[in-house]
Amino acid sequence: MKTKFKHILVILCLSMISCKGNLEPELFDQITPENFLTNEDDVKTAVTGVYAEFRGISEWGRYKTSWGSVMTLQEVPTDLWAANWFYKAHTDFMWKATDYFVCEIFEFFVPAITKATALIARIQDAPVSDDIKNRYIAELRVARALWMYDLFDLYGPVPAITDPEKILNPTQDFTVTRPSREEYITFVETELKEVINAKILPVAWTGSDYGHVSQATAMMVLLQLYMHEGGYCRNKHVGDYLDYFKKAEQVAKDIMDLQYYELQAEFKDIWSPQNQHNNEIIFALPSFPIPVMGNNFLAHVLPTDYKSQQGIPLTGWNGFRTPWEVYDSFDPADKRRQVHKTEYWNGKEMVTGRTGTLEYGALPMKYQENANTDGTNDASEYVIYRYADVIMLRAEAKNEIFGPDGGGTPTAKELLHQVCRRSFDNYDQTDHKKKIDQITDIDAFRAHLLQERAWEFIWEGKRRSDMIRHGVFISNAISRGKNLAKDYHELYPIPQQTIYELKIKQNDGYYSQKSF
Repeated sequence: MKTKFKHILVILCLSMISCKGNLEPELFDQITPENFLTNEDDVKTAVTGVYAEFRGISEWGRYKTSWGSVMTLQEVPTDLWAANWFYKAHTDFMWKATDYFVCEIFEFFVPAITKATALIARIQDAPVSDDIKNRYIAELRVARALWMYDLFDLYGPVPAITDPEKILNPTQDFTVTRPSREEYITFVETELKEVINAKILPVAWTGSDYGHVSQATAMMVLLQLYMHEGGYCRNKHVGDYLDYFKKAEQVAKDIMDLQYYELQAEFKDIWSPQNQHNNEIIFALPSFPIPVMGNNFLAHVLPTDYKSQQGIPLTGWNGFRTPWEVYDSFDPADKRRQVHKTEYWNGKEMVTGRTGTLEYGALPMKYQENANTDGTNDASEYVIYRYADVIMLRAEAKNEIFGPDGGGTPTAKELLHQVCRRSFDNYDQTDHKKKIDQITDIDAFRAHLLQERAWEFIWEGKRRSDMIRHGVFISNAISRGKNLAKDYHELYPIPQQTIYELKIKQNDGYYSQKSF
């Protein structure tokens, strides 16, 4: 444990070295409180190093699109997933605590939390203005809370180090433990509420600061936390689930009351290369057409023989597909279906039909052809949070509290109509609206909201969380023939190496993986 801890500190310090205008490296043993974080540029460079944790140093994992990313962990074991690649350990609920796709996010972001915690403490002692300190500490607290929430959603409470004293002044008897659920939730909630109430961060960043976490990002993470716990308490019959939904409804209202974010008029324009940084996007990773910094979602989708009719050089890995049964579930008039392509040009002819490369589904092309690309990596920002989610989560919370038609204006139904309206011409005369208006029961409206979220957010890394919150993740899997799915699969296992090293308790159900 002591050796591992020293290794973490070396990585932390090396990642924070700022450039001094020459090619001579600064060695680890030369870093001292006197020559580290001595000015605003040093602080900014160090914080940039923490933001780099969202991407890592390779093309794979983290907040990207490859196997083992947050997106695939959330999508692969659900009814919205299809691909020309088969990984039965994941799709059939046979994952183990040693599988790389299970371990990566944990092994990336638990150390990232340590890095953020240490840097917060270092900035507090840095000889820079209070405004600079407050801004960057607030950003680090939000980024840390975001990672802690996503880890919590995937693994439950994780052994994150949030006490800087344990990092900067470790003792011989230093140990790491898993906090209780209550302790973990309280920490994340408190961090976010303090940043939100202080109003240090702007509602949104523009210019060169675009891509930094903002006031609205913090509110979005808090909204997700409350919705997560509302669903957990309702499904497990513990605690006061309505209290969490009331908190969630208020946070969603607060985001809407910022009057900054808005739905794009056309659904497909959210991801358009010509409409980057639009006001539906609450948090995204800016992308550039170079390795590591690029968005390669489209490469994961396109068939190998796909040819751009605009002459754009593109790479196809022939992977992700929208299952045909999901595609067919859309109303034909629903514009959200249009981003899932049922045919493509191979340079000689249009490839159509539900065979060959299209056997398993349509091409999910929310991310569209972008002329600013190196063939694999394009410059379309990778969207993590967007405003439609705020509206739909508020509708869900209001339904839990008041039912679909109660709670004053806007009602849960009226909120859902706001999102659906842009996806249909003459929406008020559509059968889609009539179907929603005819729902009077809380349970029926909850079920319809889950279906609407499938149509709205497919391929955005939300489905697993949505299904768990609605209490249907395991039952849906079994109905699809995934008979190995058990209740304990609502969490992924803690990586086995961590169990061995820290001697902490594994998540329930993964009984073959011994703690020590």
